[in-house]
Amino acid sequence: MPVIDSLTGGVSAESQTARLVNDLRTAGLSYHQIGDGVGVHWRTVLRWSREENRPWSIVAVNRVLAEMLAEIAAEPPSSTPA
Repeated sequence: MPVIDSLTGGVSAESQTARLVNDLRTAGLSYHQIGDGVGVHWRTVLRWSREENRPWSIVAVNRVLAEMLAEIAAEPPSSTPA
């Protein structure tokens, strides 16, 4: 049975995990980097992104993933030399 998070407007916490992982991947992080940030193996992160597995503490993991995404969003864009 999916865990429903009232803060996400009824979206299951599993779906939120998958969305956060996929957003981090889109932002340029690898599964390895995401796994290191959360403290799990990269294959576990891959399974979360496919909604094959559920994190051991889904609310805590989603919080860490959201914080990682917020940090990336807060970073100024890198300028490349011309």
